[in-house]
Parts: sequence; C-alpha cells; structure tokens
Amino acid sequence: MPDSLETHLGYQRLDHKQDCKKPSFEIDLRQSKGYRDYPASGHVCTAGQHDEDGYDCDHANTYSKTTIRIICQSCEQAYELRGEDVTLSSRSPQDLAVDLHPKRTAGLYLYEGPRRNIYNGQPEWILVAHNEAGGRWPVAEEHVAGIIFPKSGKRGGLKWTANAGMQINPTKPRGDFFRHTWERYADTEFPTPAAAAKWIGAVGAELYAQRIAAQKENEK
Repeated sequence: MPDSLETHLGYQRLDHKQDCKKPSFEIDLRQSKGYRDYPASGHVCTAGQHDEDGYDCDHANTYSKTTIRIICQSCEQAYELRGEDVTLSSRSPQDLAVDLHPKRTAGLYLYEGPRRNIYNGQPEWILVAHNEAGGRWPVAEEHVAGIIFPKSGKRGGLKWTANAGMQINPTKPRGDFFRHTWERYADTEFPTPAAAAKWIGAVGAELYAQRIAAQKENEK
C-alpha cells in the first residue's frame, strides 16, 4: 500500500489551456506488440528461448507498446504518453490510497490514507495540506503542512501523533524517501486528528514567523 508521500508527491498535473471553458479530458489507450530488429538490438539471449538464429527470443525481439492519448475537446489541449512493457490494472481510488474528498479542519485539508483494521478502521495516516492545495490531489510538495499517524494510547485506546514543517532536500530526486524530513515531531498524544491538525497549523505559523524574522535580519 502506498505511503502518505508516495501517494501524492512527484506527480505532474496535466493542465488545460488558459481559456478552456469546459475543462474535461477524454482518455484512450492502445496496446500493441512491437518488434525489434535482431541482432541490431545488441541483445544476446541466455534464457534458452531462441533458435540458432535468435529470432524466437520474445524478451529481446518483441515487446508491448502502450500509447495513451489525453485530449480536451473544449480547449483542444492534447497529451500523448508512450511507453514499453507498461502494466495496466483496473483499480479504485481506495486501492491507490487517494482521498478524493479531504476534510477541512483548522484551515487545513486532511487527506486520509487507507483504513486498517489494526487501527479500529481508522486511517493508517493522514496527510495535512495548506489551504493553497484547494482540496485537490495530488498535493504538491510546497503545500504539505504535516502528517498525522494513529498510535496505541497508554491504556490501549487510539491516540494520534503528528509531524510538521516538511523540509525538502533538493539534492535528492523526487520519489526518494530521504528527500523529505520534518522540522517538528509532536511530543504529546492527541485525542483526535482534528486536535493534531490544529497543532500542525500552530507549528506552521510559528515556523513561518521564524523564517520571516530571519529574512528581515539578513536584510539588515
């Protein structure tokens, strides 16, 4: 199951043209078989799947081709995606851990992850985004405010903990787990996700004020 950051970060939103009156994409897909000239590919098969001339080697000479066309009939913006050996599966938003209807709390958006029985049916994680995210998905890196996790309380009940102030290491590529760290880790347990979100909002405001003060100090 995807984790909180993997679900949202690193994706590119496909935009319509600026004057689009009815933004809506039509998507179609074509999958077919492609053939490579052999031995021009430079492949030497060691799998024992070819004849003496090498022309029966499926994993060298043939491959699946996938073409996806994404077109808006209103503004006529079009995209085309091509790839080889692409896996296509029919999934639900829940399978992908995508929350299409995030809750609003304390001026923040709360995107719930998959629900797990181990947490009494509560989300495995909740990604918290600034108001600028607009309730859309995926969430951009600059809009992430924090993350909320469930945990077992001292008496066995369900409590919540949180991290705030995501930092990005630009030297790490998108999708790298070590690209993201947190400035603050809550040293207390919260009774509800809403309480944890309020803490994230307060920490965010504090960190923002510190950055503004540091900028003014550097400008002196």
